[in-house]
Amino acid sequence: MKYKFLTILSFIIGFSIINHIMADDLFTPYYYAGGSIGFANTKWDYAGFNSTGFAFGAYGGYQFNHYFAAEGQFTHFSKSTKSGKDAVKTNAIAAFLKGSIGLGQTKFKLFSKIGLGNVFNSGYSSKSHFGLAFAYGIDWRISKNLTAEAAYTHYIGKYSDNPSDSVPNVDYYSVGLAYTFTKNLFA
Repeated sequence: MKYKFLTILSFIIGFSIINHIMADDLFTPYYYAGGSIGFANTKWDYAGFNSTGFAFGAYGGYQFNHYFAAEGQFTHFSKSTKSGKDAVKTNAIAAFLKGSIGLGQTKFKLFSKIGLGNVFNSGYSSKSHFGLAFAYGIDWRISKNLTAEAAYTHYIGKYSDNPSDSVPNVDYYSVGLAYTFTKNLFA
């Protein structure tokens, strides 16, 4: 009897959540594009190549409903140097699934992203690595077409005993501004 009650209760709660998400007739899916600036720490797993400095990027995506989006991102990080020479340039691209939830009746939303990132280097070490990437932060809907965000993004690199085969882990702290395209771009 206890399990039957829990099964029915789980079904009712699940149906209510799905019904709430699907019944939102006021939401129109949209595209968005933006840019971000901040600072990043490229953490190499061996001595000599660590860099904290300015970083910037661009991102864009498609918001399916109030809760889910798909997003792509490119980020350029400051050069890493070892003893003033052997500079390494590091960039990253990523594809994310983004989940967000509003903070009550405010214009703020908490979000988290998970996906695959490709961290790639050029210079002393010219390598790339596909790995897990994740992010979290807060969005603020300034107006119908503008959204500001503050985010933390982490790209997982690859360690190798040979320094020239390594790709750094990257922490990126950023603020960004995105424009929402409220009309269908492909109509």
